[in-house]
Amino acid sequence: MKIQAKIRKEKVKKLRKQGLIPAVLYGKGEENLLLAVDKKEFIKKIREGGLHSIYTLDIDGTEKQVIIKDIQRDPALNEPEHIDFYKPDLLKKIKSEVEIVFVGESPAVKNLGGTLVKVMNTLTIKSLPQDCPNRIEVDISKLEKIGDYIKVGDLNFGDKIEILDNKDNIIVQVKAAENVEEELAKEVEEDVSKVERVETKKPKEEEEASNE
Repeated sequence: MKIQAKIRKEKVKKLRKQGLIPAVLYGKGEENLLLAVDKKEFIKKIREGGLHSIYTLDIDGTEKQVIIKDIQRDPALNEPEHIDFYKPDLLKKIKSEVEIVFVGESPAVKNLGGTLVKVMNTLTIKSLPQDCPNRIEVDISKLEKIGDYIKVGDLNFGDKIEILDNKDNIIVQVKAAENVEEELAKEVEEDVSKVERVETKKPKEEEEASNE
């Protein structure tokens, strides 16, 4: 998938007013290049190809194979404000954090009234850039009974992808609804208790501060 870019010649503020995103390209043996990318086109491309694909970056007619290393976003609008493109060594494995997407329907939830508890939202993996998936699908249709769970070690991607997370970490689990409610209530009680302890200590701390 191709992304059009041009060498940046104008100030960042002016670029953004024109609907362009300032960007930078770097990599081993690569001279840092300051670039500008059309915002609408970029958003469309990453929706189609994801954040972990290899893209062909067309810089004024010169093409380079890149990955998206980082996106800085506007905190209010959540739109990209700056992009880091990285030209990787396609023969060297890189570490990536990939989104987990849950697919299917759990019989324990559907038929037994269980509650699906999603413990992990991403997995950290190591792979060649071209082998890195855009997302990792976890099939929850295997969760048939209350208490069933899927661990990191249950996933298998063959030799191309190495999972770096602890294999015993639980990704998703089905719990009895009442147990989930009890856990939530306990968490609330603990939070309230922490606040009360802080408030109890505060006058003493203020008194000591005033004596100083």
